[in-house]
Amino acid sequence: MNSHLSRLSRPGAYWDRSGNVVRDWNTDQALPNYEGKCMVYLDIQGPVLMNTYLLNGERRWESAE
Repeated sequence: MNSHLSRLSRPGAYWDRSGNVVRDWNTDQALPNYEGKCMVYLDIQGPVLMNTYLLNGERRWESAE
């Protein structure tokens, strides 16, 4: 994990792209209705913070910065 995304700034959820679901960082429980800040691993950038929300049942993403 990049140093700028320290444990203190890490959100409570992350995107599990293999499972195609947001998961709780501490319990690994699936959070299909989660909306808010989420850690996402992008192939080109590595881990980044994104805001995620549902729109008509579809997961949407936008920059958290």
